[in-house]
Amino acid sequence: MTLHVPFWHRAIRRWATLPLILGAPVASADPLTLPRDPERTWIGWGVKRSGRRAAWVARRRGERCLRLEDGFLRSHAPGGHAPPLSLVADDLGIYYDSTRPSRLEHLLEHGGDLVGDRAAELEAARRRIVGGALSKYNAAPALAPDDLDPPAN
Repeated sequence: MTLHVPFWHRAIRRWATLPLILGAPVASADPLTLPRDPERTWIGWGVKRSGRRAAWVARRRGERCLRLEDGFLRSHAPGGHAPPLSLVADDLGIYYDSTRPSRLEHLLEHGGDLVGDRAAELEAARRRIVGGALSKYNAAPALAPDDLDPPAN
């Protein structure tokens, strides 16, 4: 299965790591020249213009849409100069948009056992994330526990 990026979205097309992260080839395409295919998936960025346009193209053509967003551990620094180390790909919505359901929300509500036999591996990853004080961009200074106390009246 090839994922399609509408030809007008140049930024997504430039990410050489995208096929590796998504596990599928990614091709730039003109929606006006391709025959309709209910198995085709268009990709765009979150609820920004490219995501809205990819969703619009998919809806109009009776095809599918994946919205992409920075993963929860995105990179060593914010901005386009630091390549993404993880992405969220959501076929329903996107996790931060409360106006519609997201795949993450659906999995948490209805997914059953999401851990399976990977509990030890996931716990080790959690310990490394917490122990390394990792965040989405790893750019904020560390806070002392007193920094989190509410101010005195």
